[in-house]
Amino acid sequence: IVMSNLRMFRFAVFAIALFALFAALVVYVPGEAEAIGQPTVTVSLDQAEQTAQVAPGQKGVVTFTGTVHCTMPVDTTVQKVLVSLEANAGGWPWSLTPSTMAFDRQLKDATFSVSVRVPPRTSHVITQQLTIAGKAVNRPGALQSTVFPATAMINIKQFYKFQLECTKPFLEVSPGDQFSFQLKIRNEGNDQDTIKINIDASRE
Repeated sequence: IVMSNLRMFRFAVFAIALFALFAALVVYVPGEAEAIGQPTVTVSLDQAEQTAQVAPGQKGVVTFTGTVHCTMPVDTTVQKVLVSLEANAGGWPWSLTPSTMAFDRQLKDATFSVSVRVPPRTSHVITQQLTIAGKAVNRPGALQSTVFPATAMINIKQFYKFQLECTKPFLEVSPGDQFSFQLKIRNEGNDQDTIKINIDASRE
């Protein structure tokens, strides 16, 4: 009888342990890092390229507009995605508005604009890539979502300007004398130019 009771006790303990394990498996909820279907965030720009005007007196500012799109899978445990954007224009100063935005299941798209200031007299042969990237943090929790960046090109418009100087603008000579003028031409544009000069020797 003692052996029988011991076997029944062992069986009861085993059954209770098995039931507890089964219950844990049934109510198990994946953690944040294991959540099925993480949100994805993409960035797109409306313009593939812009041309900056950098002649003296011009601001040299180009502005791009774009959209951030957030996809929230139906099976995700994430309730909100916080996105922060930043730009890279190869060292040229930029401003981005808005730089932060929040997405949920109702709000899926948000627009932004970014302006880049190109330095005055930048060479016409230079092209610069603008990259818009960002970080997306899931809430609740702190797991980051994938952000796919967008790029565009900044071109420089050529401008033409030169300065002409003469060391002796006036010279008095006698009839039959030979004389010469020294001219200095300075190209103040932002690319190589061909300059044609006409000299009119009028009589007064």
